[in-house]
Amino acid sequence: MGRLVKKSRALPYILIAIFVIMSASIINAGYSYYLNYKKQYKTEIENQLSVIGKLKAEGLPKRRQNLSQEQSIYRPGRQIF
Repeated sequence: MGRLVKKSRALPYILIAIFVIMSASIINAGYSYYLNYKKQYKTEIENQLSVIGKLKAEGLPKRRQNLSQEQSIYRPGRQIF
């Protein structure tokens, strides 16, 4: 009977240890997921901004050409650029 009492006293400590280990594992997994998501999100935003900048840079000559054409309609002989 003494052995049974010792086992029953150890059971709560074993359960607490399992709970702490599982909790730490879940927290670690969540934090790892967060860091990975943050990295992917930042990369995606950088790519989007890069594409926007590239499109704007490519569109400037066309914009200037359109402005000069519009200006020549309203004021022949004077140019802005």
